[in-house]
Amino acid sequence: MKYFPFFLCLVLTDLNAQQAAIAQNQVVELQFESTKSYDNPFQQIALKVTFENEAGETLEVPAFWAGDNIWKVRFSSPEAGHYRYRSSCSDRKNKGLHK
Repeated sequence: MKYFPFFLCLVLTDLNAQQAAIAQNQVVELQFESTKSYDNPFQQIALKVTFENEAGETLEVPAFWAGDNIWKVRFSSPEAGHYRYRSSCSDRKNKGLHK
């Protein structure tokens, strides 16, 4: 894990225990790859990512389709600390998006 000496940092952890440290109030973009193809993914599925801080407070952020089988979400927190996240897709069988 990297430390930023002059910034208050937040640390993101997914369900696979991967971490990323970013500065407070800095936008981080996470990318997810669908294991399925859809004729019209923007209309056929919805993806959201739930971020949880150390106190157990959650924030749901909608992801957006970025073309092909790629979905992205952008997150910025005003508080430094450790955050976990998990993705939730309306198509629960899509293991690339629903984790």
